[in-house]
Amino acid sequence: MTQSGHALGRDRLVGRPENREYSRQFGGIWGIPDKIMNRAATAIAKFFRYAFWPLAVSILIVLILQPIYFLSLASLDHILSRQRIADHLSAAFDEGVLSDDGAPPTLIFRGGEQLTECISLGIGLDKDETSWVSAVTGSYPVSDSAHACQALHQAVAGGATSWRPYFRYWHGYRLSSRH
Repeated sequence: MTQSGHALGRDRLVGRPENREYSRQFGGIWGIPDKIMNRAATAIAKFFRYAFWPLAVSILIVLILQPIYFLSLASLDHILSRQRIADHLSAAFDEGVLSDDGAPPTLIFRGGEQLTECISLGIGLDKDETSWVSAVTGSYPVSDSAHACQALHQAVAGGATSWRPYFRYWHGYRLSSRH
């Protein structure tokens, strides 16, 4: 304890009468007015109350939901077989909904490109992959010099196809597009 009874030795700065008067006139210990220090402390407290805890809870919820999401991606094969999806995609190629060049000539589809659609529809169709590996890697069919839609058509027709993993992001659309 110090002379003024303050455990941290604050009396060295404000304990003497001349320092107390200076502190009263110009502000706290470091020359920062008490009003500003109170505002800063209030702002920091508000940050932790309004921003930090909701952010921490949100991160915790996401971390808790990740295993559930992973298990749902891995169980897609039990809900709908890969062969059934391949048959449906093969029928889409036969009906002209999908085309090998990525630009089918239907009335609805006037222009545009189906590269993204063909990649996303091909994910999870590799017969050599387990459902767990498919949930993580998201491999899609590729062909050396062909369009992604042609590689997809070749894969669903049963032709020899090479597969490339797609680690860009979790493929959440698979949960809704496979039902």
